Amino acid sequence: MPSPIERRIWIMKIVHERKKITMAELNEEFSRAFDDERRIPPTTFKRDLFEIGRSFNIYIEGVKQRQDSYYYMVNPDDFDEGSITRLMVDRISDTLQVNAVIRKGKELGSVDFGERIQLEDYPSGEKHLSSVLNAIKDNAVIRFSYQGFWDDEDEYVLLQPYFVKMALRRWYVVGLRTDTNEMDSFCLDRIQQLAQTRERFTFPSDFDVKKYFQYSYGALIEKDIQVEIVKIKVWEEQVKYLRSLPIHHSQKEIGSAPNYSIFQFKIRPTYDFKMEILSHGSSWEVLTPSWFRKDVASSFRMGYRLYYVDGREDKSEECKQMREILTSWIHAIKQYANGDTIIFVNNIANLREPQIGLIVNKQYYIVIGYNDMDKLYYGIRFEDYSCENNIAQTFDKLGLRDKLELTSNGWYGWHKVLVPTDIQLFITIIKEIIVSSV
Repeated sequence: MPSPIERRIWIMKIVHERKKITMAELNEEFSRAFDDERRIPPTTFKRDLFEIGRSFNIYIEGVKQRQDSYYYMVNPDDFDEGSITRLMVDRISDTLQVNAVIRKGKELGSVDFGERIQLEDYPSGEKHLSSVLNAIKDNAVIRFSYQGFWDDEDEYVLLQPYFVKMALRRWYVVGLRTDTNEMDSFCLDRIQQLAQTRERFTFPSDFDVKKYFQYSYGALIEKDIQVEIVKIKVWEEQVKYLRSLPIHHSQKEIGSAPNYSIFQFKIRPTYDFKMEILSHGSSWEVLTPSWFRKDVASSFRMGYRLYYVDGREDKSEECKQMREILTSWIHAIKQYANGDTIIFVNNIANLREPQIGLIVNKQYYIVIGYNDMDKLYYGIRFEDYSCENNIAQTFDKLGLRDKLELTSNGWYGWHKVLVPTDIQLFITIIKEIIVSSV
């Protein structure tokens, strides 16, 4: 006899598949599925339907007729392929099937699976999952402290939990914040001190979960990023991989050749989507849009620097010469340092490259450096995005706007252009930045 949870999952699937089914047909299918001549007792079946509704929000009701009374699923759309309930049920079902195989092997004494079945680990955020699901069931506001991956301090949150979503091996709760009245997502493994409050809310009847995530990849919406038509050229064996396991529901194959195919997505090109592309290395090439292509290319370029610039280049004669040039630049720049206007930074991110680090007016972080790929280069970074206009105006004034390019991580760069004699031009840029940011 299957366990109660196995039986209830089976009931949901068979009723959904058959649309409507009599009790006699259900018992016949049950006997065939579990190789068990016993029937489901009426009291047990009644309790199963109650627990299915309470735990999964799937409601099965009976229609009494003189002949052939039957049962049907009231809300079949909530159990369709791709729905959150169906994904949860399928995951539970897969685990139960694995456990059943292991149990049967042990009973027969024929197979000791030991470590021969490996399951992927998930973060500890699952410890909050049951509490969040109970709050969703009760339409109860939850409160918790939250520290985002990029935040230094905890944030206190009151949330109307609408649904949960698993993405990229993490569980997220998505709902309406009571302080901003805006939708937001929170990773469960970053949540602390979660509690259900007495406050209740009404889940919007017109809220469409599928539509909400229609153009997203992962669990974060990032509405400040526009929906784009992204085209990617995929090479050789990776084509079969993408055909067999699409990464987004909008994926379409719009062209092919002997060695590659072109796939199209209607999606927000977010950080998570970019990380998916980067994970495939040179097998995937972004074609459009151009800004996203540059963004991905910039990440590859930074990765190239990380791996290519090592001790051999650092000890080269060319590198030694560049160190001498940069030292002379430091002396030249110091002439314009006034109090805290320009601060030199010794602790620079990539110590394997000859670099100068400057903080200008406590607002701009400037790096001047050398590597074997770009030769001399510089980058300007700012924490306050109101500074962006100042930099743009400075480059306009100097007729250098076409050289200004914002990379994925907020750096402005001028690559493959600087030469040792550009010191005066660069000092002019620094002086203009100082003036414009006062």
